[in-house]
Amino acid sequence: MPEVKEFVEQWSRIWAAHDGASWPDLLHEGCVLRNPFGTVARADLPGYMANLVRGMPDHTLTATSWGETAGGVLIEWVMTGGGMEITGADRFTLRDGRATDGVAYFDPTPMITAMSPPKLPVEALAREYDAAWNAGDVDAIVARHAQDGSYHLHVAGAPVITGRETLRKAFTAALANWRELSFEPVRVRCEERGYVWESTVLGVLERPLRLGAVTVPVTGTPLRFTGVDLVTLDQDGLISAKDTYLDILAAAQNTSVSPPVRTS
Repeated sequence: MPEVKEFVEQWSRIWAAHDGASWPDLLHEGCVLRNPFGTVARADLPGYMANLVRGMPDHTLTATSWGETAGGVLIEWVMTGGGMEITGADRFTLRDGRATDGVAYFDPTPMITAMSPPKLPVEALAREYDAAWNAGDVDAIVARHAQDGSYHLHVAGAPVITGRETLRKAFTAALANWRELSFEPVRVRCEERGYVWESTVLGVLERPLRLGAVTVPVTGTPLRFTGVDLVTLDQDGLISAKDTYLDILAAAQNTSVSPPVRTS
């Protein structure tokens, strides 16, 4: 039927141009499209195409064959992009040249893999950040934080601070407390979007260190105490949130605590 051929041609143009705005023109009111990811309403089709383009901008979907069915059309296709290839078929029920129902059949696994963000090298990022602190390089430290990243030193009265410039001032002031300062890593526990870092803090104070209600005096002797950083990363691998916990009592008493951990 001519209307079936025209439907397939319009369907092909939409996919060739990634023209999500024209998708609803192929469907009657109330029609939904179903695929392995779920059900897409007619009004949501432009957004569905936009998300697909964002996740896999180089994708192409081309009809390899099509044929009329008793109630509409079956289109076989191949999709490429993001280093993957998928074959599938769309079955549409038609009335007056537009769809009243549509179902797509394909294995979604390759598409999920292609559209998933790459895994972050979390441990490598953690070690780079630790190296920046050991070098006392404020620029390198701040560069590892997201523009709107937050930091909270969990001592009494310490506020959450947010934003790179605020973090720069806070970290510069923190480093200025020390004549000597280094961090000895103990272990790192990595997750997909963050890590827990444990290390020993070793240093000699330049001036009294105020940690909430506790002040650690300058003695001229090396201090050794523990802490732990809980770090959350954004999708770009930058630090969106960092929470630091210290063994303040050990620092105040100038005693060593086991197991040792880190602060920044």
